[in-house]
Amino acid sequence: MSNLPFLAKLLERVVQIQLQRHLGVHKLMPLYQSAYRANHSTETALLKICNDALLADDEGEVTALCMIDLTAAFDTVDHDVLLSKLQQMFGINGVVL
Repeated sequence: MSNLPFLAKLLERVVQIQLQRHLGVHKLMPLYQSAYRANHSTETALLKICNDALLADDEGEVTALCMIDLTAAFDTVDHDVLLSKLQQMFGINGVVL
């Protein structure tokens, strides 16, 4: 019996907590990002979209919505580019990177 899946999940959670703390302290998360933020969810994102569309309609404006399924997007990420972005845009360096 292997503990690797448990250890991998534990390490992933530790990294996630530290990364979220870093992004929060340095205000690096986009204002309207719902994923990976406390008190934000798919529901809050949908409410924001619906509210914006209704406000635009009240002003006589037209609203268009384009939705993209990125379920398998990470499988196609160039990891060298990802590492470069993490370093340049988010200040992640050294052993963590």
